[in-house]
Amino acid sequence: MLDVKNPFDTAESVLSKEYPPYRKLSRLEMLSRIEDLMLMLKIPHFHDVLYDDELLETVIERVEMRRSYFSIYHAPMKMGELNETALYCFWILKLQPFRIDGRTNLDANAFAALNVLWYGISFLTAKTVAPTRSMLDHLFYSFRFHDLSKEAIMLLAEALLEPYLPPES
Repeated sequence: MLDVKNPFDTAESVLSKEYPPYRKLSRLEMLSRIEDLMLMLKIPHFHDVLYDDELLETVIERVEMRRSYFSIYHAPMKMGELNETALYCFWILKLQPFRIDGRTNLDANAFAALNVLWYGISFLTAKTVAPTRSMLDHLFYSFRFHDLSKEAIMLLAEALLEPYLPPES
């Protein structure tokens, strides 16, 4: 809380006391996150993935920055795996770090974002989730051609996960 008696007290100084500042990942943590992300993309026809190291690190850094945002602006709520998955999708689509031989950059990244999304949903449900061909086509088209916000992808991921959750009592 700002102290009106203290003219040197600013919103920034109060926030820095209440919330930990964003901490840049160490090199080891960054490499571990890149490895985790690449594991999400391990499917048979995605083995020749090329990626820009710097852009991929920026994707991971942006997701980590959003984790800090959640702790500050949505306390006590944490970001959670589903929102983290959605943010990876968003930043992959935005920054375009992947390339696949024979495919354009946009196709490769839309494909990567789809894989990350379905991997995340399968992980959260502890089942292999098999989307229909129609669903994949619509999602791929949306990822490829629509301007989706972070929040829109988070809501989309939540809607896709919902049928696999146990009914509430």
